[in-house]
Amino acid sequence: MSGSVNGPITREMLAKYHINRAFIGALGITLEKGLSGNDPMENELLQYIVERAGEVIAVVDGSKFGRTGLASFARIDQLNCVVTDDSAPPEMIETLREAGTEVLVAPVER
Repeated sequence: MSGSVNGPITREMLAKYHINRAFIGALGITLEKGLSGNDPMENELLQYIVERAGEVIAVVDGSKFGRTGLASFARIDQLNCVVTDDSAPPEMIETLREAGTEVLVAPVER
């Protein structure tokens, strides 16, 4: 059993709060499509959060780069920072940085 809420009631509830900083995960991230996922209700909620947040931080491991889900919920230019690991493609990291997005790369012990 899940204790989460979703849909219009969640937007209504979140409208009462100021979102200073949002940490967002995603199924995939591409330069063209931004952040995406497969759950339509979750995508709609994440899009709402991204639009209201003062700062948006995407937290995606290297396996998410180059993947796309059913629908996008955030453009690359809406991201202030991307936190990832050292398996992320270096060329995509460099392109994000050139576009003005801060990218933090954590080393992974193998």
